[in-house]
Amino acid sequence: MFFIVLTILLCICYCCFVMFLHRGWSLLLRQKPCQKTDVSVSVVMCHRDEPPSVLKSWYSVIDTQTRQVPRFVGDDDAWRVGKKEALRRLVSQATTDYCLFTDADVQVCRHWVEAVSEEISEADLLLLPVSIDVSDSTGLWQSLWQRIQALEFASLVGSGMAMCGNGHPIMCNGAGMAVKRTEWLQSWRDMHPEIPSGDDIFLLHSFKRRGLKIRYTTNSQTVVRTKPKQTLSDFWRQRTRWTSKASAYTDFDTLTVAAFVAATNLLALLLLAKPIFFVVFWIFKSLADYSFLKKLHILYNYGYTLPLTMLINIFYPFYVVATAVAGMFRGKQW
Repeated sequence: MFFIVLTILLCICYCCFVMFLHRGWSLLLRQKPCQKTDVSVSVVMCHRDEPPSVLKSWYSVIDTQTRQVPRFVGDDDAWRVGKKEALRRLVSQATTDYCLFTDADVQVCRHWVEAVSEEISEADLLLLPVSIDVSDSTGLWQSLWQRIQALEFASLVGSGMAMCGNGHPIMCNGAGMAVKRTEWLQSWRDMHPEIPSGDDIFLLHSFKRRGLKIRYTTNSQTVVRTKPKQTLSDFWRQRTRWTSKASAYTDFDTLTVAAFVAATNLLALLLLAKPIFFVVFWIFKSLADYSFLKKLHILYNYGYTLPLTMLINIFYPFYVVATAVAGMFRGKQW
């Protein structure tokens, strides 16, 4: 009886959560078209040990923009002073209205800066969709590994975008966001300079506390494409680095969703004591996830399949619980 009730409760609660995401995504797509504003934008990035070819490609991207978009590319002293201090110096040196933050090792479309500038409108923080590029995969295993990463990451970004559409932003990525420069500087101390990483999520939390305007764009021209991790160990280090910052979170929405996800997956593991109930929840969760992931095709054309979603969901409860525990004991570093 206990496992029957637990399975039913898990299915109901998860169904409500996914329906809430559906609502947020629909609201996001119904945003009013942005009114074009005359704003100046600087591209800001910290890079370390990047090959000259990568940096050269960035100068090429920025040089294709209109003359109204100033060029301002980042700092390679991040190893010496730390990422957050390097960012503070760069933002302090800028004279533009907005700073467009990204990473040196990502890919964007040719008119990316111009597209982002047109989307800014009156937002204090404009969040950009970030995806994993799977175009370079070779071999069956590498292709499957990269598609698994892409789908898992798309679910994170898509959920964050939907929550923002609901008026409760919980997630952002430093590889793609445009921020009003003066507001960024005012939130500097809220970004926990003592923690090497997390400048993006702590900035989001600070802006929420201050009541500033935060919005996500669904313009496909603003998508930032990042590379997948080549090995499982690289993927593990990245995910535990993300979870290690959770102890410094104070945002109610972020903590609530994190607690819900952790509790759901922990309780799903309890169902393994009665495998039939685990299978029931696994099938239900996979169908619910797939129903939402299909909506992301306008930004992430990965060719979503239900079998791949079901494959990921077999391991997902173990992965969530393991990264949450490991993140609590991981040293903080960039």
